[in-house]
Amino acid sequence: MPGLAQASQGCRRSRRLGVDGGVQRKTMRREGAWGCRGGSRAAKGEAVGEGTFGVGCPAVDPEVRDLGMEHRAVLVVPSVCSADIRLDVAGGALSVSLLGPCGESRPLCQISIPDGVEEDYITAEVAGVILTVVMPKAVPRRVRMADPEDGAGWGPLAPDGRAGMIGDWLVEVGVNGYRLLRPIPPACWGPKGVQVVLMGSRVAVCGEGGEALDGFRAPEDVDQEGVFASVAGGLLVVVMPRRGAEGPEG
Repeated sequence: MPGLAQASQGCRRSRRLGVDGGVQRKTMRREGAWGCRGGSRAAKGEAVGEGTFGVGCPAVDPEVRDLGMEHRAVLVVPSVCSADIRLDVAGGALSVSLLGPCGESRPLCQISIPDGVEEDYITAEVAGVILTVVMPKAVPRRVRMADPEDGAGWGPLAPDGRAGMIGDWLVEVGVNGYRLLRPIPPACWGPKGVQVVLMGSRVAVCGEGGEALDGFRAPEDVDQEGVFASVAGGLLVVVMPRRGAEGPEG
């Protein structure tokens, strides 16, 4: 469901990955490592010309291969220290950039993150001039089906609450979370007629037999453990609290 990510534009932040580490781990410059004999020129304060950024830069985004339990992308990067490569996750994409001696950033490529990836566990490693990005798949998890009254307080009750239509969904955005409502076919009105499944940041809506009805990417500030759904009067309601939210508003 394109557009849901933009509903939380004011609260989203890109996440920095450390090469040879996990999300939000800052990799320190290491002398004499990862193909930089005698240390990185940037680390030593020597000038790095335009040619350094151009060497090994792919003309197109690298291919992402599905290896069963994970997705993997391999690309060639200039022979620099791992700390001179910057990786950022935002908006369902992984951006790869090279850092210059003064901290300037030059884009190298962008990798679209496949649906169902556990973005918090993406890792990257450098060996010589080969950068390998590993994107593990999330284990599908059914969302708790709750009483319809449980989601009543999660609408845009705060003064800055917002609401709007995105596809078939009415999306309500409040300070503490999101509430999404959409009609479902009569065949799905029963107590077990619909399932909502989380696969990483991907939310899938399925019928009783597992057939796909709809799906969307959740905003990055959602507390996935707190997501729940309910069905009443032919409407499916999906509630997604923000991380750190204390409870319904109002």
